[in-house]
Formats: sequence, structure tokens, C-alpha cells
Amino acid sequence: MRLRSAQDHTADITLGSALILAVGGAAGAVIAAMTMASAVQAQTALPVQTAQIAQAAQADETDRAAQNQAAQDQAAQDQAAQIEEQTAEKVAIAPPPLPTSISKPFYPDLAGILDLYSDADAIPSVGHLRPLHVEGLTDDSVNWLTSVSLPLYTAPGGPHWGWIHHGYLVQGEAAFAIGRDAGFAMVKPYENLYTFPVLAMRDDGWFQVQYTTDGSAWAHTSQLEVGDMPLAIERWELLLSSQPSLYFLENSQAQALRSQPQEAPNMLSFVAADSLIEPISIVGDWMRVKVTRPTALCQPLTGSTITEGWMRWRDDANASLVWYSPDGSCQQAS
Repeated sequence: MRLRSAQDHTADITLGSALILAVGGAAGAVIAAMTMASAVQAQTALPVQTAQIAQAAQADETDRAAQNQAAQDQAAQDQAAQIEEQTAEKVAIAPPPLPTSISKPFYPDLAGILDLYSDADAIPSVGHLRPLHVEGLTDDSVNWLTSVSLPLYTAPGGPHWGWIHHGYLVQGEAAFAIGRDAGFAMVKPYENLYTFPVLAMRDDGWFQVQYTTDGSAWAHTSQLEVGDMPLAIERWELLLSSQPSLYFLENSQAQALRSQPQEAPNMLSFVAADSLIEPISIVGDWMRVKVTRPTALCQPLTGSTITEGWMRWRDDANASLVWYSPDGSCQQAS
């Protein structure tokens, strides 16, 4: 059906004038008035409808912008709360005396360090223990451990158990050189720097740190600066949200992209492994992302589209389902 144009309506007015001449008198005037009124209404109806459509579109866009802003505000609040939680003053615990059996630091043997997450389908930790300042340590690998002194405990508030001290795992008078006498398990969130997975964090400052495939101990945030190398705990959501792109560790199946951060009848589409996923913000277990597809080697193909939505980045066990390339390389298969 063709929409009537302004010229069509002008023709109607001209026809109405001709009717006046044909009928004449008062009756002709009435007909003319009615015809002109009808034409005027027709002329004004189309702009009104167009304005209404534009207003509805603007309202939808405003709603989407408000939802995006709310998600970003919530993500900022969550990150601020996490930083506050880590930096808030907690009850300090006096550290035990430093080990006396170590005469000089040992540079850990990288051959005895296992990358825990090199082939993992999920990251079963909440964050990592790293040097407070990683700038300048991009080629350090594990040598930063020569300056670390971290007391280890059997449990939160439990007995002192040992140390990670100057490249050694120390228990009493026994000292085991890391990577040579004692195999260690770490993670590699930077291109050439290994750190320790943090399995759990408590509000009172205690955290559980993993150092072998099956071994972990507890430490306290008030003792992160005992050694020459000050340490820090960084949650994965803070690190992941700062990356240019992410990929799902389990890439054999497509992942759901949803309109809201919840599992409900709100799925927008499935996201295949060959899609480019860029993080926007994180709210709880959900990450707002920008998805570009199709791509080849992380580069958009001709005719690719961009969709924004929500994807679950962490499972119910607090394990991360997504990761990133520390060296910036593309994880897509060629």
C-alpha cells in the first residue's frame, strides 16, 4: 500500500474547490469546508505518526542507555567495594621471626614450576597473589620470589606452618629450593610472569594460597609486606575486565548471550568460539560483552555484526569460565 504524499493531498484540496463551483451556493460551501478539513487532517496525520514513531524509538534507546549505565555503575561499585575490601584496615597479625637458615636467596628453577591453568577448562580460584608493582617485571618469570617473605599458616588463626622466603619453601629448619627441591604450581596471567592462585578470601584478611598441585596454606593480608617485595591480591574480575578481549576456556560448545544478567527466557543468540568477545563491565557472575562475528583470527570479516549482551563468566563454584591471552595473541584456531 502506497503512503499518500503531500502532492496527493494538495490535489484533494483543488478537487474540493472544483466542487464548490459545480454545486454552488451554501451547499457548495459546506462541501468545500468538509473536503478541505478532511484534506488538512490527512496532511497532518502523517507527520504526527512519524513523530510518534520517532518518540517511541527514542524512548527505547533511552531505556537501553539507562540499562547500560546502570550495569556500568553497578560494575564500578563492585570494583570499588573489592578494592576497599582489600585495602580496608584489618586486624594486623604480628609476623613470626624470619627464618635464619637461609644465607642467600635462591633463584627458582623454572623447569620445576607447573602452569596450573595451561590446559584448564575453568580457573578454580578467585584471584592471584602477585607483586604489588608488576611494572618492570614483565621478563622476571619467577625471580621475584627471591625477594618474598610470606608466613604460611595451617588455617585462619591457626599455627604458623612455614614460609615462602627468598626462593625457598621453609619448614622449621628445613629449606627446599623452589623448582629444584620442591616442585611448585603457579599461574601465568602475564606473558613472562608467574603468580600464585588464591583459592579463597575472607573478610578478616585471611586468604588461602595454592603453591603446589595439591598443596595450599593460609596467609594474612597484614603480612604482605614482610619481605623486600610487597605483595597484593587481585581478583580475577578486575583483571579480566581490563583485557581487550576474552575467550571461553570450554570452546567445544557455543555460549549463550542474554539480554539481562540472569538465566531466564532472555537469550539473544549463541556465541561460537570463533567470535570476538570484548568485556564491557562485570556484575557478579555476569559480564556485559560486545560480540563481533564472524571473525577470522580475531579480525572481523566483511559483513560482520556487533551485538551487546550478557554472558556468564563465572560458575557456581566461583571458577572463571573465561580467560585471555597474556601475550595478546589470538586464541582462535586458524
